Amino acid sequence: EGTCSLLAPPHPCFGIMVKSAKLSPSEAKRVQKEIAQMQEHCRMLKLQQPDDWPQGFYVNPRCTAPLPEGWSHAKKTTASGRLQPCFVGPRPARKVFFHKDALEKHVGHTIKSPWGGSTKKAGQKR
Repeated sequence: EGTCSLLAPPHPCFGIMVKSAKLSPSEAKRVQKEIAQMQEHCRMLKLQQPDDWPQGFYVNPRCTAPLPEGWSHAKKTTASGRLQPCFVGPRPARKVFFHKDALEKHVGHTIKSPWGGSTKKAGQKR
């Protein structure tokens, strides 16, 4: 069980306490296993992570949804030690987006699925 700590002084009206961001041993083990699996998939597919990628980012070869030219699926290690899916852009800027909508806005068009339509799930708002 995580410990409780104050991450910021509590608001006088609420006195909010939040769980510590520290991972449990089982969560940390799961994250390390996922990183090792992604690295193994990259090795098997002969994919190399570019040297100029931001620190703490891993190529995610298991994601195959189409992206604009030069963009890659990735996962970033957060401050808490968890993995957050994201998109890493081409050189030289290597921009990072955590939401497809933000990436689409940046590139100026909707990213279509190879199976027709958008990559949004049915019922999700655009």
